[in-house]
Amino acid sequence: MDEPSEKLPCKNTFDMTVHIVIAAVRERLEQGAVTASDLQEIEEALTVENNKVEAFCHSVHERCMSKYQLDLAVPPRTNAFGRVMVQPLEGLLHRQKRKLSTKQIPNYFQALSVILGRERYEHLHDEVSGLMTDMIRLQGSEFQWTDFYQHNTVVKIRLETLYAVAHAFAHFEKRLDWFVNVMEGKASDDSGIKGAIQFTRTQARDFLLALFDEFIVHTSRDKEIQKEVLSEPQRQEIAHLVVKLQQM
Repeated sequence: MDEPSEKLPCKNTFDMTVHIVIAAVRERLEQGAVTASDLQEIEEALTVENNKVEAFCHSVHERCMSKYQLDLAVPPRTNAFGRVMVQPLEGLLHRQKRKLSTKQIPNYFQALSVILGRERYEHLHDEVSGLMTDMIRLQGSEFQWTDFYQHNTVVKIRLETLYAVAHAFAHFEKRLDWFVNVMEGKASDDSGIKGAIQFTRTQARDFLLALFDEFIVHTSRDKEIQKEVLSEPQRQEIAHLVVKLQQM
């Protein structure tokens, strides 16, 4: 069943724009032929200094961003893709030796969303959630997260996502500064705004080394799987990032 349009404000904006244009054209058709000047008049009415249209767009944009932030804030226990990408960081979240605040997890998801692109992020979110649902339906009370993490599809998605992160750090210093800003909750392009939660470069190093741990401490089987999923240049790019981090 399709999701109600009010829950899809961004799609609703596009749909309403189409409806408005078609309605305007139909009105002109009822009056006779539609001329080029008629179409230009409709275009200007919808785009040029139209306060009603501008107010509507601002309203929908705010609703889009509100839903976007809520999606990022979904806790990893109910966000299967998020849980997969948080699992390597569990050591940093250990209560007695905590190096990462759980309040920063949504900021981490924000960073992943930017690195992957929103469309790709949502696709992976849905794919992993669907797989989790299917496994729970089949296994019931015997479902184990440890088994889920080792599922071939999950492993492939995790490795490809880790490569995307490594690739994003090709310009290391600039990307590291950006990552620190995002993890502190700052606007990514405004380092002058103080973040809500402190996150240092040392924390960033520890965070990323934990994230890429399976490329640092790995069995021969781990290496085989990495070779199956990632090309040699991709694995080299990850290795290069790990070396950079270890040298900090």
